[in-house]
Amino acid sequence: MFEGGYAVKPMSSIRFLLSAFVILAAQPASAFAPKEPLRLAPSSKWIVEYQDDGCSLVRSFGEGADQSTLRMSRFGPSARFRFAIGGKPIRPALDNRKASVQFGAHEKSQTLEYLPGSLGKEVPALVFVDNVSFFEMAADKEEGFVQEPVPEIDPARLEAITFITLAKPLRRPVTFVTGPMKKPMEALSKCIDNLMTAWGIDAEKHRNLKNFVTPKEEPGRWLRSSDYPIKMLNEGQPALVEFRLMVDEIGKVTGCHIQETTRPKEFDKAVCSGLQKRAAFAPAVDASGNPVKSFWRSRVRFQL
Repeated sequence: MFEGGYAVKPMSSIRFLLSAFVILAAQPASAFAPKEPLRLAPSSKWIVEYQDDGCSLVRSFGEGADQSTLRMSRFGPSARFRFAIGGKPIRPALDNRKASVQFGAHEKSQTLEYLPGSLGKEVPALVFVDNVSFFEMAADKEEGFVQEPVPEIDPARLEAITFITLAKPLRRPVTFVTGPMKKPMEALSKCIDNLMTAWGIDAEKHRNLKNFVTPKEEPGRWLRSSDYPIKMLNEGQPALVEFRLMVDEIGKVTGCHIQETTRPKEFDKAVCSGLQKRAAFAPAVDASGNPVKSFWRSRVRFQL
């Protein structure tokens, strides 16, 4: 089925595996000399994928051995998104966990932290750790710890972004010829509005909240070292877990939902168990001053 020119389908869960750091032997300087980017034209339409807890915008580029995929995901209203790039051309020359990404001709290049992983079962990928924006914005705050209104983005700036180039850490940069990003990002935002409706939240009212859901204490205290799953601790397994807590009109947590996770279910259970025991909030307040049902989003990084 097509909706507004974009294919829509249910989204399967995405998991990516953390890999160990790799120490490479010294390489000749000529091996890393600048090269012309590999330009990849679209080989599919933009696809908007729906799931219970998130929306993703996905498109394939290139053919044959060069075929690659871009995935941009959101788990709530935001000017930012989670970002992953996968394909055989996406192989780091040096695995230093830093990537250089350029969104269009007029925006500054950004240095982004990534984890090596995969899209699907076999496609190697770079999965970016932090929420990403096309534009330079104020210093990133952990989404959920400080929730703020989604800033208005000039549509002309989105329209001017017609390609995405990934340079470092690749031996050869790759340019994805995306075309203008205004309509695709509007489709992603529409998906999020529909998702919030499915959660029982008025998306329009939520855009004009007087106060967002607010933690009553430092959220870092809600999970403790004792919550680290013993089996995963013994195996030295790290993890990154995105979650959403539903919060009712009196500030009570009524549900915990894992939106994306990098590791086994033991981590998911640890996050929800700890948060539902200890998290405490002041409820969201609408423009008329009335407490309303809302949610609070963030992520937990388990690391030894």
